[in-house]
Order: sequence, then C-alpha cells, then structure tokens
Amino acid sequence: MYTPHFKKIVREAVKLYRKELNADAFNVDVVYHSEEKEPISSSIGKAAMDIKITRRYLQAALNVYPCALTEWKRDGDEALREIIAHEIAHLETQHMFDVAVATYRDEGEMNDAWERLTTVLGRFLYNAAKRK
Repeated sequence: MYTPHFKKIVREAVKLYRKELNADAFNVDVVYHSEEKEPISSSIGKAAMDIKITRRYLQAALNVYPCALTEWKRDGDEALREIIAHEIAHLETQHMFDVAVATYRDEGEMNDAWERLTTVLGRFLYNAAKRK
C-alpha cells in the first residue's frame, strides 16, 4: 500500500527534522496503518498522521494513516514533508502541552494553543530544512 518512495520520504524527513530541532536523541518509530484514524470531531477531517510521545524515555511513534498516502498522491512530496515537520515539531511542544493540561485550564483551549505553536514550529522547521 505505501510505496518505497513514500516510505523513503518519510524516513528521510523524520531524520532531517529531528536533527533541525536538535531532537535527535528521540527514537522515532514510524508505524504504517492500513485503516484510517477516527476524526476527533466532525469539523476536523481525517488525520494523515499523529505522533505519540513518551518524553521520559525519549521515544515516539509516528503513526501514518492511509489519508497521508492520498494527500501525497494529490499534493506531492513537499506537502508530505510539511505534514511530517508538523508532527516532528510535537517532540518539542509535548512538554508544554503536558504541563498545560495538568492545570485548571480548559483542555480545548490549551489544545488550540498547543496546535497553533506546533503549526508555527512545523512551518519553521519545514522552511529551514528546505533552504538547505
């Protein structure tokens, strides 16, 4: 289902973006799924990817869903790299999120702040690596 070229882009982008963030101490396993992930809400479409992070042990699992393959076929290599940059940026924003949701704040409000910060960092990371 996932082509060798697609997997090569994922592998190389994960390596590059981890390095750009100075987060290469993290082990990031890529897990390719054959079924789509359920949308979080009806206003948000299917997730192309997500990342699960265990900060204490510097471990992460980048989950790739069929939607990513569809988007790549439609939008090309650079669109895929931008999605990966967003997910890898979570390596640096996860701690902020963990601390933020442990307080009295509303999780939805904090999730919006977290995703916004991650989007900004992901775009920065993508553009910085693209210049090289």
